[in-house]
Amino acid sequence: MPLTYSPPCLVPSFLTAFRLMLQYRRQTTKAVNRFPSSSRPAASDSRNERIGTLDILAGDFNVCPADIDVYDPAAFVTETHVQPEERARFAALLDDGHVDAFRHLHPDEVGFTWWDYRQGHFHRKMGLRIDAFLVGPRLADRIQACGIDRSYRKGPKPSDHAPLLLELS
Repeated sequence: MPLTYSPPCLVPSFLTAFRLMLQYRRQTTKAVNRFPSSSRPAASDSRNERIGTLDILAGDFNVCPADIDVYDPAAFVTETHVQPEERARFAALLDDGHVDAFRHLHPDEVGFTWWDYRQGHFHRKMGLRIDAFLVGPRLADRIQACGIDRSYRKGPKPSDHAPLLLELS
């Protein structure tokens, strides 16, 4: 059964003792500006230490972790969202045992969470997967489902994103 978005989202009581951070990495023409700079190691270390203590880091990362997350990788070679520096910094978030919940459950499935409004990209399936749930080691074995609710994107005045949904046992 596909997951569907039904606001308001409720967090069941069995998940009251976990650490969650929602974040947004701004879109910029300079890909590396979205993640901590290696020229500021103290800031990078501090952020990475906090991330390591989280059970779930979720949000819009503005990075496509792999080519499967881009509708046309060749068209994006010189664009943001796919640069090696961006992908390496996203991958570093997984170094402490966090897993990308969607890719963990759907290793070969194309699934997009964002579409440009122009030129009917949504209906032409020309999107990017830039939103993610990174689930820490303490909860990773409790991932039951993770999916994208494309139907929500079809509504009146939709966002350019579709909800990414996570279900834990």
